[in-house]
Amino acid sequence: MKQVLSIGYHIEQCKNLFTPNFSVVYERNKTEKEIFLFGLKLFVYTYLLYVGIYIFIYLLGYPYFANLNEMIRLDFEKKGYSSFSLVLNSYPWNVLYVLASFSIILLLTSILSYAFARFLEEGKRSFRVHMGLCLHGMSILLACLYIVFIANTIFPFNENASIFVFSLLVSIWIFMFILGTIFSTRIFVKGSYSYFGQNKRRGAFSWLVPFSLIVYFIFGIVTGI
Repeated sequence: MKQVLSIGYHIEQCKNLFTPNFSVVYERNKTEKEIFLFGLKLFVYTYLLYVGIYIFIYLLGYPYFANLNEMIRLDFEKKGYSSFSLVLNSYPWNVLYVLASFSIILLLTSILSYAFARFLEEGKRSFRVHMGLCLHGMSILLACLYIVFIANTIFPFNENASIFVFSLLVSIWIFMFILGTIFSTRIFVKGSYSYFGQNKRRGAFSWLVPFSLIVYFIFGIVTGI
């Protein structure tokens, strides 16, 4: 517990997340289990850190969020939405949306990118190692979107928001998403090169194309495109 509360521990995790020593972390002598667990630990760490910050802000501004919950309840009752939808959209339970969304994107991207990688390569590729790389990449995307998630928690999207606030939030969303995509691609490409010896261009293609397709597909469902 003391280790988790120390600043040094979090600095080390951030280094593992953004600037890992690829020759050590993804060396070919590492077992499939070690690579997978490394990615899983980073994903769990990143998500739990977000939840911790989220809960802290929620408790700090409880009267504000209680008022938002009441507004959401009245709106949902007026529109006839289910109680389950109300719970998932109420604070602090809507934090589960983040986990659900990222888990779905992670799973679909892992499967599709694995298929792409196998198609582009001649050698055998371990799915468990591939999944570990995807977990690492998705952890970076989640970390880059921290600012957006927290901002959206305090200033949720609604029809009464000014054009300036709405435009600002959307701009930050886009910028941080692009930044996260760049960092996650870098991790996937370098990790694949270190462990599998995969060509870097093929590695980038194996990650970016499936990831972009999945994100576009989910975005299309949400927005009705």
